[in-house]
Amino acid sequence: MKKVILGTTALVAASALTAGSVSAAEKIKLDVGGYLQTSFVVADYDTDTDQLPTDIRHEGEVHFTGSTTLDNGLEFGVNIQLEARAASDQVDETFMYVEGAFGRINVGSENSAAYLMHYGSPSPVPAWGLNDPNAEAGGFTTPATSATEVSDADKITYFTPRISGFQFGASYTPDADEETGSGASPYAPIKDEGAADEAYSLGVNYSGKMSGVSVKASAGYDLITRTDTTATAITTRTTTYAGGGTLTETFSVGSTALLSSTLAGTTTGTVASIAEATAAGVTTVNEDTDEFSVGLNLGFEGFVVGAAYKYTDNDAGTADLERHDYNVGVTYGQGPWKVGVQYAGVELDGSSDGTYDAVVVGGQYILGPGVTAFGGVQYLTGEDALEGSEGEDATIFFVGTALSF
Repeated sequence: MKKVILGTTALVAASALTAGSVSAAEKIKLDVGGYLQTSFVVADYDTDTDQLPTDIRHEGEVHFTGSTTLDNGLEFGVNIQLEARAASDQVDETFMYVEGAFGRINVGSENSAAYLMHYGSPSPVPAWGLNDPNAEAGGFTTPATSATEVSDADKITYFTPRISGFQFGASYTPDADEETGSGASPYAPIKDEGAADEAYSLGVNYSGKMSGVSVKASAGYDLITRTDTTATAITTRTTTYAGGGTLTETFSVGSTALLSSTLAGTTTGTVASIAEATAAGVTTVNEDTDEFSVGLNLGFEGFVVGAAYKYTDNDAGTADLERHDYNVGVTYGQGPWKVGVQYAGVELDGSSDGTYDAVVVGGQYILGPGVTAFGGVQYLTGEDALEGSEGEDATIFFVGTALSF
């Protein structure tokens, strides 16, 4: 059975502490904000398939935010993020928070503490950076050194006040498959939404200056518990007749023959019975997943240099599948402009193997408040399980404008 948290939520508890002595200075009023990133894209793939060479890509969200500060200093707020394009998850993050001298508590659909507190390497451009990017046109896996397994599942997160540059955070997710808008109805009994169960997250970061150098560093850990299940991967059973009418059955996993035996009593192959063939084809899925992440950024004289790494054990719940994400980058900027280069890599080890490498070179220029022009080029390459949908290599040219409002 799942563990049960006793008592009320942290928001109710925080309210109870000040019951009878507070009144809202002003009712919450929503402000509208958000962003829109639009790019014109030219792509070159190494496949012979019939692909259009150009495209226009949009990514954006409309944010409804508001807050009020009570007479005792507690701030209560709301954040609702609406996708600016058609999506299965039309409403992205949606949560409320309370903030005061004790720190901050988020309750609702929002990323984990480890994700929110992570520092990845600097990107030279909006949208097309190589750490959990908003845009990608090569058909490859998405690189991310931030903790992404829990994503926006409904959770409670607490952040301490920042003391001497340090801040700590922790999240608890009752059901890592449940997100506002896609989970159970508010009137339905509590139920298991899928394979992932409870999840926990810890994060810490530092932001400050040392000898004139700005320093940002982070470390995080996420644990996603799951209900173990097994799956039989035998996909082929082939029956053939040899000369003289001898019946032969071959059992295969994918393209690998596990058993080839004849009814006449002769057995060949890597296993000697149907039972062994079945056992060899069984894999364990929905294992608990661990994510460990670290990041570091240094800023000086207009330069920002950074690197980040994430190790995932039992990636996506697959037993013994290890994933390594890493990125490094450097940017240089003065005033409204910035240029730079960023590299990202991914490695899979275990039940699936594969490698992915990507580089983006580009720059941006702030045209005015909330208006940034950008452009650059990406080169992406992958092998084995991380090969792109359009082949092993892709070169992506892009130019666009990012608006914030």
